[in-house]
Amino acid sequence: MLFILDFFLFDEHKSLSVFVPLYSLIIPLVYVVYIFILDAAIDGFEYPYFFLDVNDLGYGGVMVWVLILLVVFTVLGYIMWFYNRLVKVDGKWKFDLKNITKPQSAAVQECAVQDGGDEQDTDNN
Repeated sequence: MLFILDFFLFDEHKSLSVFVPLYSLIIPLVYVVYIFILDAAIDGFEYPYFFLDVNDLGYGGVMVWVLILLVVFTVLGYIMWFYNRLVKVDGKWKFDLKNITKPQSAAVQECAVQDGGDEQDTDNN
């Protein structure tokens, strides 16, 4: 849970793309598929969580739970994303929703400001 505190206190604002909350759902979905594969491969497999227990809930019940959790994690992810887009401008907090599909890191902004300052002189006169 310390990663949440780290995110709110130390992460650079405007550093996440609008798609990051959706990308974060990939690993949990892969985990659900992995659990289904283990269940099919191992006799007497014990499910790690009640909401993944196909024997008790059936596949429909498990899918309902997975859908509920995906919605909850998506909402939490976008709450964190909106916080990440919150910036202080002239002493007031505002949401910066420009360039939401591309992350804005300090390194990218610094490179844009330098505008090719690392070019070497190839003139050998």
